[in-house]
Amino acid sequence: MKPALAMCCFSALLICAAVRAAGALANGVDPNNLGQGDWIWEMPSCETALGVSTAQAVIDYEAGRGMQWVTVKAGDGTSEWSQWNSTVIKEAHAKGLKIFAWVYVYGNYTNTTSGIYSSEAAELNVAKWALSVGGDGLIIDAESEYEGQGAAASTYASGIKAAYPTLFLAYAPFPYISYHSTFPYVQFGRNCDAVMPQAYWADLGITVTNMVHDMDGEWIAWQNSLTGLNTNAIKPIVPIGQGWNFTGYTETAAEITNFVWMLANDPSPADIGGYHGVSYWSCQHHSAADWTGMAKSLILAGTNSVTVPQGSNVTFAVNLPVGGNFQYQWKFNQNNVAGATNSNYTVANVQPFNAGGYAVRASNTNGCAMNYSAVLSVVSPLVNTPNSVVAPANMVNWWAADGNGSDIFGVATATPQNGIYYTNGAVGAAIHLDGATGFLTTKASRLAPPWTVCLWVNREDAPGTSAALFSDSSTNVLKLEQYNNTREVGVTVQGVADYIFSGGYSVPQNTWTHLAFVANGSQIQLYANGASQGTLAVSFPLPRAYIGLDSFGEPDAIGSKTYRLFRDYLKGSLDEIQVFNRALSASEISAIYNAGGAGLVRAPEFTGIAAASGGQIQLNLRGLTGKNFTLYASTNLVNWASMGTVANPTGTVQYLDSAASPQIFYRVSQP
Repeated sequence: MKPALAMCCFSALLICAAVRAAGALANGVDPNNLGQGDWIWEMPSCETALGVSTAQAVIDYEAGRGMQWVTVKAGDGTSEWSQWNSTVIKEAHAKGLKIFAWVYVYGNYTNTTSGIYSSEAAELNVAKWALSVGGDGLIIDAESEYEGQGAAASTYASGIKAAYPTLFLAYAPFPYISYHSTFPYVQFGRNCDAVMPQAYWADLGITVTNMVHDMDGEWIAWQNSLTGLNTNAIKPIVPIGQGWNFTGYTETAAEITNFVWMLANDPSPADIGGYHGVSYWSCQHHSAADWTGMAKSLILAGTNSVTVPQGSNVTFAVNLPVGGNFQYQWKFNQNNVAGATNSNYTVANVQPFNAGGYAVRASNTNGCAMNYSAVLSVVSPLVNTPNSVVAPANMVNWWAADGNGSDIFGVATATPQNGIYYTNGAVGAAIHLDGATGFLTTKASRLAPPWTVCLWVNREDAPGTSAALFSDSSTNVLKLEQYNNTREVGVTVQGVADYIFSGGYSVPQNTWTHLAFVANGSQIQLYANGASQGTLAVSFPLPRAYIGLDSFGEPDAIGSKTYRLFRDYLKGSLDEIQVFNRALSASEISAIYNAGGAGLVRAPEFTGIAAASGGQIQLNLRGLTGKNFTLYASTNLVNWASMGTVANPTGTVQYLDSAASPQIFYRVSQP
């Protein structure tokens, strides 16, 4: 049998200005990692501005300057534009570019002075026509005319998505939501795959710095205001930057590079994974300085997660525009891989030690550079180490971090995001977070008290003012390092206080320490290496959605707006993260700690077999506490018959087989 082949393709992400790409939509378009793009308004004007004579030459120019995608105007209101056609689509695809149609829309709008008579229904027909021509998706340019048209926005965007559900759909609104309170951000957002705020700093009369800060504040405040199904309107953010000389203002290359640098290094981005895509308005308006700035910019691609069984072959690849003359260097866990200098890199017969962070840097002599990254997780058979001990009852999650983010007890897989890799742990392998971008998402809901969290931590000093262990969008956070550089373990209740435990405990650096948090409904008690370190007279449901990241909004004075999203990234390694839906006793916590590197029993096994009275066979088993055993029997090791399930409330079981034959074999499994 050939090993399974997993392919992680980082779609045409170049980076002379921005990045994001690869995913679940058609043609490999990933809204979370879209890449650098450019806007084409009037193709003849672009030809004139670039000194070329064909649309093909315009596409060639864009590809040669590091674009991963372009968007070409296909309609205005109820009119279709012939410059959007199958020929220009084929030309873009031949150069390795994604290509999107874009349309300016008015909704149900009439302006007799300008002669605009438009309707949502007629504009929907234009959008459907544009996508029927081909291409990789469509971008909706909706501005002031769409103020107060929530119903039309919902009908229009949902109509497009219903007709072409697998094609990319985005909308490009105003960046200041608070100034456009009647604009249908929610209605567009719920039906689109990404949002592209028009972040034109000079046009708005502000600096690049304030533009990024203000955009963060506006979109974070809006995201935090959403509830229920409206939270589905929160989508990846791909800003549109200023790419033309405004009246009384001359664009500089440094402004472009500064804009991209700030997006790439934003400590509090409104896009939870960071900004990994950008574009510019517009091709026919770009000055020489604009093109220079775009070619010199650098922004990191988002992280893709790849999970494969042990023994698989995995190929990582990048697909960049043809003719870019790129040189490649692949890295594993931030170190160069010798000889890995092609556009793809294959890891054959993957083993647990191959799990970790893979990245590639592509660059050319024109100053265009980009980075892609992925986290490879490897799923191996579960085995017990000698001297492992059975787990206490009432476990609900167990992230063992043994080369993957699997929840080996529950169903909440922890997906690695950005700056993580696997390393040596307290028990087998562990996951390392970089303190700047790395975290895990589990999508697990809050767990009402009583609850217990146990885990091993190898702390490094986080670069921020605090470091989170567990959080979600609620107001409660478990902190490895409490706010304001105290570095003491604590909890935060947003808008109330940052607490530390009564013992004032700080986890030592660069050594493995076992922590346990026990909430009994009236207080939370902290244990370190099996010993109590103090209590807190607070109680709340355990947040489980994020591990290693704090994610909520709070008033602040950044830029010219007053909201900011705190991140509090954890730096260090985590191992054997276990959650229980009851308050464990001090002796149970001590037993977990004292197991040390042997850890807890994670796989079913026979610990003994003996003849009993009356010809019966006694089987001694142990396994995951709370998971039923399923027993099988065979007389020839070929044909197996189920003997049924056996309850396992304590982790160990004695079972009598009263129907044993003179020669019989047994095997056991657990879910």
